[in-house]
Amino acid sequence: MTTNPYAPPENDAVIAAPAAPKSIARRISFLLAAVGFAGFWGGLVLIASQVDGDVPAESPSAIAGGLVLLLGISAHLVGIGVVFAAPRGRRWLPALLNGVSLAIMVAVLLYGLATSAE
Repeated sequence: MTTNPYAPPENDAVIAAPAAPKSIARRISFLLAAVGFAGFWGGLVLIASQVDGDVPAESPSAIAGGLVLLLGISAHLVGIGVVFAAPRGRRWLPALLNGVSLAIMVAVLLYGLATSAE
C-alpha cells in the first residue's frame, strides 16, 4: 500500500530543519573582523591626533600607531584564512566582513601614501 505524499502528517510533532552546526572558526573570524576594524581605525586616530608637523616619524607614538595599523590588517588577513575552516554554507558573511574591511584599509593606506609624496 502506498501513502499519499500530499496528505497532512498524522501526528502533531513539529518537523523542524536540523540546526546549523555551530562553528568556532566562524566565531573567531567575526572576532578577528571586529578586532581588525577597531585596531586599524584606532591606530589611524592615534596617528592623526598628532597634528603637529614637528612630530618625527621615529617618535614612540608614531611607531605605536603604525604597529597598531599593521596588527589590524593582520587580524583581517588571519580572519579570512580562518573562515575557510567553517562549514561550507556559513563562510560568506565572515569572509565578506573581513574582505571588505581589508579592501577599505588598503584603499585608505594607498591614498595616504599617494598624497604624502607631494
